[in-house]
Amino acid sequence: MKKRVLVVLLLVLTMFAFTTALAADKFVFEEPTMSIFEGDAVQPALIRDGKFAEDGMLTYKVTSGGKFLSVAEDGTMTGLLKGEANVVCTLTLDNGTVKKASATVKVARR
Repeated sequence: MKKRVLVVLLLVLTMFAFTTALAADKFVFEEPTMSIFEGDAVQPALIRDGKFAEDGMLTYKVTSGGKFLSVAEDGTMTGLLKGEANVVCTLTLDNGTVKKASATVKVARR
């Protein structure tokens, strides 16, 4: 009986450690697909966990659909015309590590 309890406990701890390790280093948009209206501006949230929670330089770029959406230096996105755009946020850490997060933004008419 003690061996079974020990084995089950060991399995649970192993699964917890494995799951925690997978989620430890994360850099993504909180909403990788979002919608906004023409003329509206939003600043989407980023999830930064583990080593990506460190200070670093963030840069934003519209990689496609630039006529539908603009993105400011601080990450504020403004809907210009109805359509779809893709945005990439690049995080460059002080140690030179680079990580990218991408989002698809649908711009709708009011």
